[in-house]
Amino acid sequence: MYFKALILTLIPFLMSASGPLAATTGTEHAGEPTTAETAEEVDWVSTGQKLVLDGKYGEAIEAFTKAIEQDEKNPVPHNERGKVYADLKQHKRAMLDYTIAIGLDPKFAHAYYNRGSCYMDLADPRNAIEDFDQAVRFSPEYVRALMARGNAHFIIGGYEDALQDYTRVLELEPDLASVYVSRGQTYGKLGELNRAIEDYYEALKVDPEYQAAYRRRGMALYSMKDYARAVEDLERVRPVDHEVGEILVNLGFIYYSNREYDKAIEIFDLAEQAVPHHQAIYMIKANYLFSKKEYGKAIGKYTDLIELDPESVEAYGNRGIAYQSIGDARRAMADYNRAIKLAPQDGWPYYNRGGLLYRMKEYRKALKDLEEARKLGYNVPQDLLRDCRRKAR
Repeated sequence: MYFKALILTLIPFLMSASGPLAATTGTEHAGEPTTAETAEEVDWVSTGQKLVLDGKYGEAIEAFTKAIEQDEKNPVPHNERGKVYADLKQHKRAMLDYTIAIGLDPKFAHAYYNRGSCYMDLADPRNAIEDFDQAVRFSPEYVRALMARGNAHFIIGGYEDALQDYTRVLELEPDLASVYVSRGQTYGKLGELNRAIEDYYEALKVDPEYQAAYRRRGMALYSMKDYARAVEDLERVRPVDHEVGEILVNLGFIYYSNREYDKAIEIFDLAEQAVPHHQAIYMIKANYLFSKKEYGKAIGKYTDLIELDPESVEAYGNRGIAYQSIGDARRAMADYNRAIKLAPQDGWPYYNRGGLLYRMKEYRKALKDLEEARKLGYNVPQDLLRDCRRKAR
């Protein structure tokens, strides 16, 4: 019994509209203040930036506002104040500041990038792409803008465009593990799983502990039915999320069906971190414990399953067998009775109860149950029926 895992595509990262920038913008306003700026104005801008680092956003906004009042034609304090507003999730105010900054300097690549990031936060990737296009136009090696544009293209299904952006980023910065993962996901969307896996390998060369790469490579290997390697990767994912948990459940069933029981249980243990109270896993674990003659533990697992599903006929029936195996006929009988009440159309609960009654030497009752089981289609051994008929006379 396999459970189909719902594969959700996730982007490993979305760029923030704030924080230190990773590339030059190609505009005079992106670096140190120009000589045209007064010492007092430079002080307000740098003061605001220090306040941001200290987490004093309100005071930082006041500082940038004073810088704007001293030089209304300088786009930098507008851009800086916009970043603070963006950090505070006040996107409309942030975008207004970025738009003013762009109006003052139409080549201000950082401002285009930051406004595009606001569009991304507002779930508007198409408008974001227009701003990222401008950022890259005025600063062709602007790595963060290229990455962000790749993410936006991915979100709207423009996988070929996303692929180009991620590839360009890796040409500029070949040691970005997250971008290899993003490009790998893109290859996966295009059906090129082998190339996707190659990128996940590259990500792990850069960062051997990168969880997203193990996660994505494991999922890709699972899709390719390379189950052994998929398990190796997915077992390294911490913490296990629901998507990976569902795949591990499926892999556990595969190993269990191949009679690799110990490995299956190990996989189920990991899967339960993300998919707790999974009824099929409870049943398999209980059956596994029963097969090892650990009847007390098996009874505990069947009981857990019954608490999850009080109408689980199989749990009652199997727990009854476990009780019978430790010589507790009373509890076994109670479980068989419950199973029959829940599923009177099934033959096997009658067979179980008939077998117990036979052992208890209540042959007439046993014969009645065994004949009912056969009537309902259960394959009752003929020698047992003959012997029970003889003893019931």
